[in-house]
Amino acid sequence: MRIARSAFGLDTPEKTTRHHVFSELNGPWEDFTSEERHTIVRDVYACADFAGIEVRAVGVGPRWFDLLLDVPDQLTMDREEMFARLLAYQKKNITLSQPAPFDQTDEKQWGRLAKRFGDLGAFMKQVKMLCAARYHDVHGVRGTIWTSRYVDTYVQTGFHSRILCAWMDHAGIRNSESTDPVDNPYSTFGLACAGDKRARGMIRYLFAESGPWARAKREYQHFIADTTTPAGKPKRTISGLPPLLDREEFLRADVPHFRGGMAFGDEEFCRNFVEQNRAQFPAERLFGGRPIAGQNDPRLCTVRQKGDLRKHLT
Repeated sequence: MRIARSAFGLDTPEKTTRHHVFSELNGPWEDFTSEERHTIVRDVYACADFAGIEVRAVGVGPRWFDLLLDVPDQLTMDREEMFARLLAYQKKNITLSQPAPFDQTDEKQWGRLAKRFGDLGAFMKQVKMLCAARYHDVHGVRGTIWTSRYVDTYVQTGFHSRILCAWMDHAGIRNSESTDPVDNPYSTFGLACAGDKRARGMIRYLFAESGPWARAKREYQHFIADTTTPAGKPKRTISGLPPLLDREEFLRADVPHFRGGMAFGDEEFCRNFVEQNRAQFPAERLFGGRPIAGQNDPRLCTVRQKGDLRKHLT
């Protein structure tokens, strides 16, 4: 039986945890329109500003969205700031129905409002409710459009976050919608190259430590083209399978580990995750994570394996 998401946690020195979250449409529903995909990005920005969550990367596909988020372990604020954030959020988002008035004398309403800040579950519920309401209106349908709540994976900062951001940017190539990340208008790098200042800030944060945009763009392009292999690489070939994927091939591959690997990072990061959640794992488990099978970088480890990537190549 699946273990509840809330049963897992990760304590970090930064007092924030980085999450990769994923959600997709259920069944035979029509794909998002181009305008819907752009609007989902705007909804994510607005909901993150309200909740006190930092968006580090974003990608919206025809039937899904991927987000890389920094969620604070604890977020406290006074009522004046909470109410100001609520008003700013309502001003940014024009929903299909008018929001209920907020009674500042009602302690129960204050309690419900306070629970929405710094909470990943509340943030995702907010984004998906906005998206669902708009989808119903645009497509003229009713019913549950999402497959499930959402998939959540803990992500290590630094190198591994850059890998995940670049992989999200390559979704257009995997879907045959584009031939280069710069041409994907629904992901971080494509948005940044189109002039989105917030997306540029994300690329700068991940790839150039808040340096100028031109430098961040060069660092990003150099990063995704890197074909070097670190020391201690696995054997290059295995009988009956193609050669191990280098970085360029890996970024263009379907990597289910990102949407179900529980935690993505180096071996030490995965081991810390398992140890901090020891009660949720069998006592005989002696390892934390293992390298993603089918690619040549031993630093790319996940807690849960999802098979060899090369088996899905065409």
